[in-house]
Amino acid sequence: MKKNIVKVWACVFSGLCGMLFLNSFLFAQNQAGVGKNENAIAQQRKTAEEKARRILKAKEWLVYVTSESGKGKAEADVITFTEEGKVSSKNLFAQGYGDSNFRLTAQDDGSAVWETMKVDKDKNLAFLRGELRGNEMTGSIFMKSAAGVGSTYYYGTTQVQAPASSDKPPVKKGKKKR
Repeated sequence: MKKNIVKVWACVFSGLCGMLFLNSFLFAQNQAGVGKNENAIAQQRKTAEEKARRILKAKEWLVYVTSESGKGKAEADVITFTEEGKVSSKNLFAQGYGDSNFRLTAQDDGSAVWETMKVDKDKNLAFLRGELRGNEMTGSIFMKSAAGVGSTYYYGTTQVQAPASSDKPPVKKGKKKR
């Protein structure tokens, strides 16, 4: 009887060992597949970033800048990306902000986002962020003075048209006088 119990336990033990080995083998195969998939995604992202850099450097980007409130006329600016990996804005350059390095990140949806920070001689800051979709760019500029006062602007490569004004005076609504 003891011999039969030992044989049963030996059989159970070897079955468990086999299952553990198989699970370990399958897990390792799965991890290798995950690693290959991650490498493929990283390569796709790198290719997308290189393409976005070529598009950015291909031209001067005429953008239309508006204040956060949307009031006032849009101001034209030109954003340029260089071979050296720097970005400049004509309007900000005129205000004392030089060229700066930028970081570019390809997004899963095919767009690319770039970001930079500029500092002028008085320690005022300008944070620029842009999103490139095809040949269209939109973004924001956050300006912060050395005193801590901030203001936000938005820009895009497409100029927003102001609504046409009407020649008719506005109609007043309210109670009629008797």
